[in-house]
Amino acid sequence: MDGRWLLLWISVVAAVIASIVGWPGLSTWLKDRQELAAWVQALGSVAAILATGWAVNHAHNLQDRQRRRDVHDDYTKLLEAIYQLVGGAHMVARKIHEYIEGVEGWEVSAESVRAMHAELSAVAAALARVDVTQLDRFELVQSVLIANAVVPRLQAEMESGLRNTFLSGGLDGAPINAVAQETAETLKPFGKLLLEVVKLRGGAARADTFKE
Repeated sequence: MDGRWLLLWISVVAAVIASIVGWPGLSTWLKDRQELAAWVQALGSVAAILATGWAVNHAHNLQDRQRRRDVHDDYTKLLEAIYQLVGGAHMVARKIHEYIEGVEGWEVSAESVRAMHAELSAVAAALARVDVTQLDRFELVQSVLIANAVVPRLQAEMESGLRNTFLSGGLDGAPINAVAQETAETLKPFGKLLLEVVKLRGGAARADTFKE
C-alpha cells in the first residue's frame, strides 16, 4: 500500500473513532461500560501515534533521498568540470599541432603561439586547482594528475621557443609541434573515460571533444 494512502486510512480511522467516542448518545452508553470505552480510546490513541510516526518517518526518508540526490548531482558537476578542463587542454594541444602542421616549413608566427599559450595557461591554472581527494576512482585521479603533468611540459616548450623571439617574428615550430601532438594523444583516453563516467551518471558533456 502506498504510504500516503496508509496515512490517510489511519487518520480516517482515528477521526472516526474520535467522532464516535464524542457522540453524546454513545458517550452516555460507554460510561456504563468503562472497559469498552477504555479500549476504544486506546485504539484511537494508537491510530494517532501510528499516523504521527509514519509522517515523521516519511519526512525523514524524503530528506535522506534529497540529500543523496544532492550529493550525486554535486559529484556529477565536479566530473563535468574536470572533463571540460581535460577536454580543453586536449583541444588547445590539438589546435597547436594542427596550426603548425599547416604552416609550410613549420616556421610559425610568434604572435599566434603566444595567443595559444595564453589559452593553454588558463586551462592549466584551472586544472591545478582540482582537488583529487574528492574523486572516488583511481582512473579519475589519474586523469587529473596526467593532465597536470603533460600540460605544463607543453607550456614550457612554447615558452622556450618564444624566449628569444620578437613579438611579431617567427620561430621553429617543430619542437612545439612534437610535444603538442604527444599531449593531445596522451589526454585522449582519459577524456574518453571521463565522458563515459559523466554520461553514466546522467551528466552533460560534448562527445565530439575527443574526436579521432
